[in-house]
Amino acid sequence: MSNKEYTFDYSLIPLGFYDDIAKQKKGMRSFWHYLKFQRIIDFLNTQSNVNSIIDYGCFCGTLLGMVDNSKLKEQVGLDILEDQIDYAQKNYQTEFRNFQLIDDYNRDFPYKKTDSITIVEVIEHLELSQTSEVLDFATKRLNSGGFFMLTTPNYLSFWPVLEVILNAVSEVNYKEQHITKFNFFNIEEKLRSINPIFSDNFELEFVTTSHFLTPFIAPFSFKFAEYLSKFSPHNKWQFPFGNIIMICFKRK
Repeated sequence: MSNKEYTFDYSLIPLGFYDDIAKQKKGMRSFWHYLKFQRIIDFLNTQSNVNSIIDYGCFCGTLLGMVDNSKLKEQVGLDILEDQIDYAQKNYQTEFRNFQLIDDYNRDFPYKKTDSITIVEVIEHLELSQTSEVLDFATKRLNSGGFFMLTTPNYLSFWPVLEVILNAVSEVNYKEQHITKFNFFNIEEKLRSINPIFSDNFELEFVTTSHFLTPFIAPFSFKFAEYLSKFSPHNKWQFPFGNIIMICFKRK
């Protein structure tokens, strides 16, 4: 899957746009982006066997920039967008955290297998054939017992309405970007159906949603919204109508 396959020009997104929003920790939009990363980190921090991570489609590096190296000692971010990787390297690269520009996510690169792979709101931008390549990557690169976690908008929620509103008022328009749509009830079956090898090698750890009410509380109190978001453990929260799906598979 090379950068030539993308029809939307992602260079049109202002450099550091989402990173700046997430770091503000103020208001609904900031909470929305902050929470999608924090939910992943909260889960990985509870797993004693997870010491390394590859963030696939890392964009400007925000997720790894929030990860403490005392837990995840080896961190790699991969993306096909040169300006975003430059931003990540300048702002977040350290001796334990590396960002790499690549032309093809599935080509060989000089890193060993990892304990966790994350892909945060990427698959909705891909054709199903490209998503199959994502699942191939996870199958090849994840250690046995490791976790593959991804998030994507839930189209069985209020999200489609929010998307229309954002397309009208935001600097970034999602109409051309979101080409493959998932919901809480079909995401596992849909992913398994497009890649039988992945299906044979992974078991479902959990599927959950987030971003139901807490983003709308954040404009009044960011800290209270964050507190509420942690009230229920990921694997216990089965409410299907949150605006973001988070699904986690474990490598056999």
